[in-house]
Amino acid sequence: MNIIFAAPERLLLLVLPLWLLVRYVRRQRRNRHAFLIYPAVQLLRGLPASRRIRWRFLPAVLRLLALALIIVALARPQTVHSSQRLSGEGLDIVLVLDISGSMKLRLDDAKAAINRFVAGRPYDRIGMVVFAKQAFVLFPLTLDHRYVADAVDRMQLAEELGLEDGTAIGLALAHAARLLVKSEAPGKVIVLLTDGVNNAGNIHPMTAANIAKALGIRLYTIFTGRNDTYQILQRDATGRTRVILKDGSRDEAFVRQLAEITGGRYYHVDDPGELHAIYADIDKLEKSTVELKVFGRHLEIASWFLVPALLLLLTELVLRSTLFRTFP
Repeated sequence: MNIIFAAPERLLLLVLPLWLLVRYVRRQRRNRHAFLIYPAVQLLRGLPASRRIRWRFLPAVLRLLALALIIVALARPQTVHSSQRLSGEGLDIVLVLDISGSMKLRLDDAKAAINRFVAGRPYDRIGMVVFAKQAFVLFPLTLDHRYVADAVDRMQLAEELGLEDGTAIGLALAHAARLLVKSEAPGKVIVLLTDGVNNAGNIHPMTAANIAKALGIRLYTIFTGRNDTYQILQRDATGRTRVILKDGSRDEAFVRQLAEITGGRYYHVDDPGELHAIYADIDKLEKSTVELKVFGRHLEIASWFLVPALLLLLTELVLRSTLFRTFP
């Protein structure tokens, strides 16, 4: 609660009681030199002054204080009670995260980067889809970011959850788009983090990306895999393990194309520690349209000063009529 004055220029009138106080003090000093013809002045020396003499200034002080309070009341003091209201809407964002076995060395960095990203967007609804060979919704769109942080912290790899390993990007994107189908937010965003190319699921990633485009969803893709030729071990139908050469540059180009279809942006990560900077860049690109409006309610409190002023004047009147009464 703050106190303001609707007519602060009237406070200049406080000079008046100050001037009257100075005038009163000077008059009292002059009265000290008054004299009285008395035949035996020495008889009065050493006599103590009465209370009436010691407190003779009290009625004048009460009147000046009352005058000062009346002037403050004339300046229209008011209390201001402020309140805040949000206008506009935040975005709806679905985070899609690869939890396949190949993400083992990157998962902790990804969780930390996601939590920092979510903490910086308090007005956005956040949802999350995780995937390996299958995809499922970890939590739907919500404004309860404390729940989001807790769910992200408890997230584990597919093998730790007893799920089959794989990379079903298309299926995961389809789940994310489904969460945003009925969204009326001014902006709808999917952020995909993966280290491989689609090798599972019955929905092709390009199909899912085109669905997102049709729904007005922007897709940001973050690729943490290799962009050179490398070997992987894969079991065939007979159970035998085979060595297969993978072209990482093709995987990267594919993930880049998913973002370009929807008008989003593609990012490549060599060091998992760079994820913080990438999510921060996405945070700058996707701004919420929330505005904070502050309202103030004004309450007149002149009575807080007028009532004490009236009491002071009444007290002064009583004192002048009794204890400090003067006779002509």
